[in-house]
Amino acid sequence: MQVLIVGNAKAPEFAEIMVALRSRLPHDEILCVDAIGDTANVGSTEIVVMLQQWPDQFSRSEMLLLIDRYPLARLVVCYGPWCDSDGRTRDLWPFAVRVSVSEAADRLTREIEGTLAGEAPVPLTSTREEAFSAYSSSMTASINKRLRASVDTPDGATRDHMRAVLSTSGHEVIPEASPASDVVLWDADPWNAGGRSRLASLFPRCVGVPIIAMCGFPRAHEVRELRDAGVSAVVPKVITNEALLERLNTVVRPVHEESPQTTNLRVHAAG
Repeated sequence: MQVLIVGNAKAPEFAEIMVALRSRLPHDEILCVDAIGDTANVGSTEIVVMLQQWPDQFSRSEMLLLIDRYPLARLVVCYGPWCDSDGRTRDLWPFAVRVSVSEAADRLTREIEGTLAGEAPVPLTSTREEAFSAYSSSMTASINKRLRASVDTPDGATRDHMRAVLSTSGHEVIPEASPASDVVLWDADPWNAGGRSRLASLFPRCVGVPIIAMCGFPRAHEVRELRDAGVSAVVPKVITNEALLERLNTVVRPVHEESPQTTNLRVHAAG
């Protein structure tokens, strides 16, 4: 197998990716080049990994050249934190190939396993839902309980993505946060006076429902303030889908396990 890395493989944000690759493959099966132009003399390869550090790092003509040069290769574009909004503001790379640096190691493991098993790669033309379904097939077996979940965010792209993650994983999506929800995913960005006001108005709409706050890159003081304000958990928006689904279970499980009978027994015992 041959894996071609295009970009700065020594950048700190990609260290985990390189460790994951080198733990799975012999060093002579991993070739690193700095730019797409450096691939002219590189022969066939099974997997091409793009390391994107900033928006517009690669041009459309370069992307088309790469796809034309390696039409049968699996393509994975690992984007760093500065490119987090590219999926909403740019359409250079197909959605099916883009993956955040926090999820890239898992994606590359799946691509390597798929290549060794002779499986066909996910088509570049796949929609967001089709791509997620293909890459999340191993997740559905880990769901402990089918939950009724709401996503509360003014950002349409974030809302659509989170709803796709939930529904594809077997959970029921509730359009609006309400007491009928088992859990609410709430967009905490930006965490300022406006964010505090939005959170305060959310609580009366879903009394007693666990709220998971989603932040771009939550700082320690923001986590403390959000927890003090009453949210059940704080997660980064770049959290892996698997980790998000597990967090749903850990946040909701104590609420469901607290049955009325259990509550009554504890109250009587305390009395």
